[in-house]
Amino acid sequence: MVARRKGYKLTVVIPDNASEERIGLLRLFGAEIVLSDGAKGTNGSIEVARALATDDRYFMPFQYGNPANPDARTRRGRRRRSSATSRRSRTSSPAWGPGEP
Repeated sequence: MVARRKGYKLTVVIPDNASEERIGLLRLFGAEIVLSDGAKGTNGSIEVARALATDDRYFMPFQYGNPANPDARTRRGRRRRSSATSRRSRTSSPAWGPGEP
């Protein structure tokens, strides 16, 4: 969605057993879809994406290979939890089980 808004071409490598809805949504947002072997899962998609990234027309940010990624996710989660727990809740969410008023 961001790529389309900014006018970038986006190529997404996704397993061929991904849902039609997921693939359709990516296409709706303007992505070119490259299907990988579904039996290999995400690892198969990463292999195909890495092969594409050897071509200068492609860039692969590869979050899984970024050593700072786990640390950034931990710090972000810590900030979210502390801000969420530092405020008092002003809402209530009543819930009833089946057959209760």
